[in-house]
Amino acid sequence: GTIKMNNKGKISKAFIGVLTLKNNNCNLICDDATFIDNTLGVVFYHSSNKAEFKKTNFSSMYIGVELNNLLSTTTFTDCNFNLIKENGITSNGSIIDVRENNTFNNCVNGVNIRNLFGNNNIDYIGHKFRTPNSFINCKKGIYSNNSLLEISNNNIENNEFGIYYSGLNQFSSSFNTFSGHSYAEGIYSAGSYSNISYDNIYKSDVGIFPWQDNNRYTFKNNCFTTQWWDVNVATGSQISSAQGTPNYAASNCFTKNGVPDFICQSNNTVLYYIPKDINSPVCMKPETQGNYSLIDANDYNKNGCGGSSGFQGDGEYEYITKASCDSLKLQSIINALLTVISNNASNTSNNGKWLTAYSDRHLNFAINTRAECLRKDGNLTRLKDFYNECISLFPTEIYYKIKSAEVSYQSGNFSQAKSEIEHLKI
Repeated sequence: GTIKMNNKGKISKAFIGVLTLKNNNCNLICDDATFIDNTLGVVFYHSSNKAEFKKTNFSSMYIGVELNNLLSTTTFTDCNFNLIKENGITSNGSIIDVRENNTFNNCVNGVNIRNLFGNNNIDYIGHKFRTPNSFINCKKGIYSNNSLLEISNNNIENNEFGIYYSGLNQFSSSFNTFSGHSYAEGIYSAGSYSNISYDNIYKSDVGIFPWQDNNRYTFKNNCFTTQWWDVNVATGSQISSAQGTPNYAASNCFTKNGVPDFICQSNNTVLYYIPKDINSPVCMKPETQGNYSLIDANDYNKNGCGGSSGFQGDGEYEYITKASCDSLKLQSIINALLTVISNNASNTSNNGKWLTAYSDRHLNFAINTRAECLRKDGNLTRLKDFYNECISLFPTEIYYKIKSAEVSYQSGNFSQAKSEIEHLKI
């Protein structure tokens, strides 16, 4: 049935305010409600249950909302999470849309997303044209592990880490403002995926910190005014071999004034595109010495700073998103990108390196789009076959092996999933 909490309805001093254990099509609607001094506010299990939160306050507890393997999207609008000892929102394999004007204050993690055996749907935290969410004074504003997410238009202030990506994440971070004493984005071995940070404003102590394996990571069109350093790719770490394109500069505006701008000690030489125009803003050319090669680009963000230009960012994938879930179009795009990568394998020129990195990012995006469509159709058999095809194409990539094991798990083949995970030796 349906539970409604509204008109300032309140649950306090409970162990769990609202709990579902069975797969019983429970629908929880909270609008102008309060959970205070509970151990756990709301805990939902099983796929058919649904929840929606508007103008709801969660205060003084360990976890505000915990969602486990829900198939329906759970939305949060105008909610407050305050003095949460663990996570404001915990999402285990569920789909969340933290839509607008939500505040997370003094939480260990404002939003904690874990998706090892989850789904291929995108989690949204903020939207470009809506009222921003705020993450303030948390240990980690947003923590994500093995998730597919878009983080856009959030105010992220005075957290130890604004966003902390741990493990095999695929993310897009855009139009966010980071400020206060904190690391803005810590990207800890997110893997070789289409990850991108663009049009962000970094006014925090530290900007972007990619650590270990983050190949194909791109940052562009961002504005930095940090206290310690802007981007630090430390020794032994890895990012994409291309930032920007031959036609469009990366267009990041660095802090300068004695603050290291682009510390690049990556395992591979990064091709960093800067404006060819001698009248372009000085901030766009990095000064710190590192393992990168500066290359002229014909065009750049004329505003001289990210976050205000409306630069396309993920628009570079537009031709893929326009294919929607047309399987023939998506497979045609995947095949074309594979051909480009194969034909360009021996091209070691700067343009050749850029084309390979660009095509790799787009191939990952197209593969994940195709997989998401198959999952939405409920075609787990074809999805399993598709991931196995990807394993054959990329035998050294662990990501597709994990995804294949997920499908086995979701299909009820638990022993097979266990065996597949054990063979990964991670």
